[in-house]
Amino acid sequence: MRPLKDNVIIRPIVISEMTVIRGVIVPDVAPERPQRGYVVGVGPDCHEIEVGQEVLFEKWDGVYFEVNRVKYLRIPEDGIFCVIDRGKGDAPIWLGLPGPYANKDRWRIT
Repeated sequence: MRPLKDNVIIRPIVISEMTVIRGVIVPDVAPERPQRGYVVGVGPDCHEIEVGQEVLFEKWDGVYFEVNRVKYLRIPEDGIFCVIDRGKGDAPIWLGLPGPYANKDRWRIT
């Protein structure tokens, strides 16, 4: 996919939360919208984001669409507020960030 202008296409990471009650798995009825994902396409006006990066983005920003049963998110570059940089073999980083950021500062986590 090749988005136009400063749009970024993200494949969101969906984490399903389930509860086990007496051996019965009960899925979360109203899961939260994802706030992190992998960049799969960037527009020609994007200067800070590259394909393959793991990013954190605004919860209610962007438009979801589906291609071949895979959900994607189209979001403007300024809706992404963090790029997660990790070395090989590093453990996943899980953040509880307060949202939304008024000035949309970008934070790099290393």
